[in-house]
Amino acid sequence: MPDIALMQNEKIISRRKPSILIQKTFVTGVAFIGLSIIFFIIGLVYRSYNFQFSFISTYTGINFGLFDSLPLIPIVLDIIALIELLHAELSVYFRDYIITNYRIIDQHGILSKDANIILANRISDISIDRTFADRILGLGRIVLRMEEVNKPEIRLIGIRDVESFQNDILKLISKDNKS
Repeated sequence: MPDIALMQNEKIISRRKPSILIQKTFVTGVAFIGLSIIFFIIGLVYRSYNFQFSFISTYTGINFGLFDSLPLIPIVLDIIALIELLHAELSVYFRDYIITNYRIIDQHGILSKDANIILANRISDISIDRTFADRILGLGRIVLRMEEVNKPEIRLIGIRDVESFQNDILKLISKDNKS
């Protein structure tokens, strides 16, 4: 991803990408792979059985076996899983959390680039939010609150080694407050 336009005398202090493990589409893709494995095993076990949907055939005249379609189900689930995993990977690849010596930038987007820019002197509070799953995966999210009351808080999610990233932001804020 190309660098953002830096101001005069501005340097990048830290650049991070969120973890793919925290993405909902990644979890969905893994779940579809699990379902695919289950249907593949069911297809191997029940290959010789031929259950019929007779109630459908009485209304439509079409008669098909339930387990005749089992080889197709894992293929469809794998295609869906591949799409979900690709979406998760692309959304992580095209997202950057950047700390410069003046501001914090959350830049994201594939075709169009969006950026949330937070000036260091506008931050009133910074905190770490970690769920149980985040702690197991070694991840966390940083919540930045602005001085203005009507400004929403900004969440930087899926950050590995969240404490060091928070320390980088705190150094930036304390340096900005001294000057």
